[in-house]
Amino acid sequence: MNKKSHEIPKLPPGPKPWPIIGLLPEILTNKPVFRWIHKVMEEMNTEIACFRIGNVHIIPITCPEIACDFLRKHDAAFASRPLSMATEIATDGYLTTALTPFGEQ
Repeated sequence: MNKKSHEIPKLPPGPKPWPIIGLLPEILTNKPVFRWIHKVMEEMNTEIACFRIGNVHIIPITCPEIACDFLRKHDAAFASRPLSMATEIATDGYLTTALTPFGEQ
């Protein structure tokens, strides 16, 4: 077996998170959050970073070229809306166009 096939891709650099809760205390104390994130990225001198909140990773990008490349490669993941029981009930089985999931219907 190829060793590289089991490697987990590395995440971009970011501030060191707390165990379990991640950067939640910093986010709650630094408002507005988007300005705090941008300031941290400027201090780190990076155009892409990783902020962990609990078990969720937030990856902000300030470089338009990196953002366009990322969205071009992963457009299908962002083209759909999340599926939930509430949206299924509200749209009567996704019969409306506003909340219809991406793909063949």
